[in-house]
Amino acid sequence: MTSGEPAMANRRAFTLVELLVVVAIIAMLIAVLLPALNKAKDAAISVDCLSRQRQLAVGCLMYSSEHNNTVTATSRAGGTWHHWITYISGKKLITPNGSTTGQVYVSPGKTYGCPAFESYESDVKRNIYGNNPRYGYGMYSPRKQDHKTARGWDFYKYLKTKTPSGTTVDWYWLKMTRAPSPSGIGWLADASTYVKTWGWPWSMTAALPSGNWNPDQGDSGLGGGTIDWGARIRLVHNETANVVFMDGHGANHSDKELYETPHKIKNFRDATGAGYTYQP
Repeated sequence: MTSGEPAMANRRAFTLVELLVVVAIIAMLIAVLLPALNKAKDAAISVDCLSRQRQLAVGCLMYSSEHNNTVTATSRAGGTWHHWITYISGKKLITPNGSTTGQVYVSPGKTYGCPAFESYESDVKRNIYGNNPRYGYGMYSPRKQDHKTARGWDFYKYLKTKTPSGTTVDWYWLKMTRAPSPSGIGWLADASTYVKTWGWPWSMTAALPSGNWNPDQGDSGLGGGTIDWGARIRLVHNETANVVFMDGHGANHSDKELYETPHKIKNFRDATGAGYTYQP
């Protein structure tokens, strides 16, 4: 090398083998770290989901305190179902004298939806959460005969009324103060329908959020497959589900843990939305 040549001239370039080794090492590091990163992301989503459920539970308890310690789980007026979401978001208040807008306890928006669901992003863009009366987190809403015969409980009530115009209204509500073991009775939860190909506006094959869930219903649902009464708790967070209990506390639970509560919940949906029965 002459005094005028740069020092870089004597440096050897990487060989192809060396480059391949470096690429292989990077690939191995990504393979090791990616599952951990995905798990951390899933855990963050689960924490966010449970926080939303707790906000909604507070709203429901506020509603209950102003309505004789009851929460309307679902109602049907003129053949149209309106779940608890209708009453907490203030979109509609169905009364014996007809329908009107109600007080807002939790404003309509993404708080009503679990971010782990397949349809979540498109649902947020369409502003569906809190505005669709049957769509969001599920509230415990069994068939009244299941509630009483399966457990002997008497805090899920049914009432039939008529508006002055003659519209029949069916009421299904929870008497909060009558729950025998409120810390062990599931109330709000990640819940979904069965997997189905849905048309507009979803245009997807998925298990969609449902505003109620029934722990005793088979996979087909009442009457052979309705989207409401066939809904179950869905274990969408790494084989667990977020559940707020009737005393207001929330936690993340597996199917085994939920079965071991006083509720004895046994029918679930897995992360894909497929239904199954837990076998102890």
